[in-house]
Amino acid sequence: MKTPSKILNDFLIESGTKNIEHSGETLYDHLVGTWSILKKLECSDDVCNAGLFHSIYGTEVFEPYVISKTQRNDLKNMIGNRSEELVFLFSSLQEPREESIISFSEPNRSDLMIISFANALEQLGWCNELYNMFEPYEHTLPIHRIENL
Repeated sequence: MKTPSKILNDFLIESGTKNIEHSGETLYDHLVGTWSILKKLECSDDVCNAGLFHSIYGTEVFEPYVISKTQRNDLKNMIGNRSEELVFLFSSLQEPREESIISFSEPNRSDLMIISFANALEQLGWCNELYNMFEPYEHTLPIHRIENL
């Protein structure tokens, strides 16, 4: 499995994400798994990096936060304005998340929807089997169109 850049990876580890439980694994594993799915779907770097940090501020469902929202500028400096904006928006979504996402205009709606999709898919635990099943046909699947949901 590919991994994020050393700087982003080191930040996640130094922030203690390997010591926080999330859906039967560590938060680190979940964040990197979500990032990996977004990479496989050929999402932009902004969306992939937002997926890597999507719950770093905590969410309505996942309450622990790794960094405070008062540290937004630090995260912006690391992953860029667009990625951090998506992380911030994701952390503010009310449940049911997809209904909240619908209220956004483009491109936020599509970007948040694909992050939410990757987040859910990673938590199902069978995403690797799913990708392995479709990998031989990868060149024929219009996976890039998912971004336009």
